[in-house]
Amino acid sequence: AAAGGVGVAADAAATKYAEWFGRHYKLFTKRLNGLLAHEGAAPKTQVLAMAAVMECARSEHPGRFNNELYAAALTAAVRGNAFTPELMGALASRYLTKMDVRYHTYAVLIKISTEIRSGEAAAATAAADSEMADGEENEEEGEVEEEMAGIGGAGGGNKRISSADLARNIYDVLIKSPAIFDDFKGFKKVKKVKEAPKKKAK
Repeated sequence: AAAGGVGVAADAAATKYAEWFGRHYKLFTKRLNGLLAHEGAAPKTQVLAMAAVMECARSEHPGRFNNELYAAALTAAVRGNAFTPELMGALASRYLTKMDVRYHTYAVLIKISTEIRSGEAAAATAAADSEMADGEENEEEGEVEEEMAGIGGAGGGNKRISSADLARNIYDVLIKSPAIFDDFKGFKKVKKVKEAPKKKAK
């Protein structure tokens, strides 16, 4: 009975810790997106924020890329008013050379382009900003929002860009995407072996 009680307590503690970790992980990724989206963050900080997002996306579940996390970060960057040359350079040289990242990048850009064409860009931007600012009402998130307001992120200093600027950001991603994938380095085409001519039966 005592052992069973210890096991139940351990499970309860593990569940509580998992909930705590999940809440803070969500706040962490939201803060990274805020750095990518808004003015106030140094370009080097944005590059590091994108690196952190990519590390999380690849490490959450080994062997599976979290495309939702990457899509949220790329959307924040493209829709934001601080899409710096340094951030674009990091995307092009470090991440857009990978097949899976390029695939999910195209999916995000198609979605945003469709919203522009249908005249929903402003509404979608407002929804994205609201999602970034919303979340669980707790003390920790309030502290994060205050910090983000200080750097022009969620909760303050947010300027929505025009559809023309948004289209320009999309164009920059497309035009600066490398033509060659790193995934194919060292890949050699297998030469077809010529079959020996068949001998005619006598």
